[in-house]
Amino acid sequence: MMLRNKPAPAAGPLANGPPLLVKNSAVLSILQKASVDRRFYTVNTGLALTNAYQRLDRSFGMGQRALGLIDTKPDDTISLLCRVLKTKAAGIMDYVNVDGQTALFYPIGRRFFGLGIAGIGIIHFVVPGLQPVIVPLPPEAVWSGFGYAVGAVLTGAGVAILLNWKPQTSARLLGVLLLLFLVFGHLPNRLAHHPEILGYWTDAIKLVALTGGAFALSAPKPDLAGTSAKWSHFASYGKYLYALMLILFGIDHFIYADLVKSMVPTWIPAPLFWTYLTGLALIGSGLSIVINFNVSFILRLLAIMLLLWLVLLHLPSTINAPLGNGNPAISSLECLAFSGIALFLSDSHEPRHPTGSRLKSPKPA
Repeated sequence: MMLRNKPAPAAGPLANGPPLLVKNSAVLSILQKASVDRRFYTVNTGLALTNAYQRLDRSFGMGQRALGLIDTKPDDTISLLCRVLKTKAAGIMDYVNVDGQTALFYPIGRRFFGLGIAGIGIIHFVVPGLQPVIVPLPPEAVWSGFGYAVGAVLTGAGVAILLNWKPQTSARLLGVLLLLFLVFGHLPNRLAHHPEILGYWTDAIKLVALTGGAFALSAPKPDLAGTSAKWSHFASYGKYLYALMLILFGIDHFIYADLVKSMVPTWIPAPLFWTYLTGLALIGSGLSIVINFNVSFILRLLAIMLLLWLVLLHLPSTINAPLGNGNPAISSLECLAFSGIALFLSDSHEPRHPTGSRLKSPKPA
């Protein structure tokens, strides 16, 4: 198919600048897939659309490279394109954020998350049984072969996410597996044993967050057959599961202040102050996700805080733990995974229009 017509720009959001000049068939295919108003871009003649998505998928940093082939003179034009791609073609902009800047934190967060999940899987080969964050059962109640099988699946999924081998598919399968453990493992156990005590829900809440992180990472990329709109919509709720953990753990800092205070290294002064401050930070981070307020900035600060916890609290406990006790190592790996979720969510949250409303496609004047 040859596109030769170049309609004149019409009045509208981009009336102050020339329309976007598309020089690449892959970008053109994305614009058409996202139903961008045809008034806002023109096309060089002689562009074929054959296998456009395959070529785009083979490009490393595909969003960044595609945008490099566009004439981006009007600043608001490139902003519009990035926002439309981010909201209507989930996953296509792994390396470019909604402002058109290189999204450095998404791949870093994905690697942290994958490394954490793979590490939890490896622990299952070292410590007998299933780890408490997966299923709250004593080792003797679990067939050892099942523990190894779960460890192998977690390790495989984590390595695939870490090395970017079909990360969306791996994250989707991981999310489904973790959700099954949550529904059929943790929930019956917790509802049967003092469900009113928030502290008893710690491992279940961690699994909720890991499940949400896996689903958030699983947002599919478009291809010639089209995207799975239903799954993409479902995956978008993963961030709220992560936010739930942040809010509940922040509340824990106030309910169990003495316990949390005892975890602060002795060389850090005013442990109760830091207990309350970090509790507020967790609650605020969770609420920022829920109301979609300044998410990128807040989650990057959250990731820094979690990485400090990893270095100052969890790693020393892991190093000093007796051989065969996997709990401190699991805590370190969970903290790494949670920081990874914060990082990739900071580059992949749903943007809002500057007016505060959710982005809508441009309407004809």
